Amino acid sequence: MRVSYLEIYNEEVRDLLSKNQSIRLEIKERPDVGVFVKDLSTYVVNNAEDMERIMLMGNKNRSVGATQMNIHSSRSHAIFTVAVECSEKEVDGHTHLHVGRLNLVLKFLPFFC
Repeated sequence: MRVSYLEIYNEEVRDLLSKNQSIRLEIKERPDVGVFVKDLSTYVVNNAEDMERIMLMGNKNRSVGATQMNIHSSRSHAIFTVAVECSEKEVDGHTHLHVGRLNLVLKFLPFFC
């Protein structure tokens, strides 16, 4: 399994897991992979605890600002993606990779930040 975490703020895309938060990413599209974010970092995870640790790390980089309702309100949308990959060898001898993706769209910062 692999995870990534991005933020969309003021029509700009940022990698919440990157060491350099000033880099703005580009959304691209290719016929063979579909829509993707160029240069978005991914982390290999083994369990739910790894995913939570990485999400907490990314939450620290989210854009926040006070509103009348919440002093820690998020000023962005974030997408935490979990990709599950499985490869299998077919009877023809070729190895096929199957990928499933779960995109969690977060408007507000989770309680456990």
